[in-house]
Amino acid sequence: NKKASIADLNALNKQIELFGAQEGRYPTDLNELVTKKYLNKLPTPPFGSKLQYDAKQGKVSVVKE
Repeated sequence: NKKASIADLNALNKQIELFGAQEGRYPTDLNELVTKKYLNKLPTPPFGSKLQYDAKQGKVSVVKE
């Protein structure tokens, strides 16, 4: 199982930007990127952390759980 890296986060943020440009808004949650086919699946965060998504800013970060 591949862990999220800085490259994954950058790619994820790029897809959020693309979504924003095409849909006129940021996704309400990260799963919307998958359901609307911007991504095949979300990256798995490193053990002991989780993906945190700010829908207002359209930014993802990895935070410790």
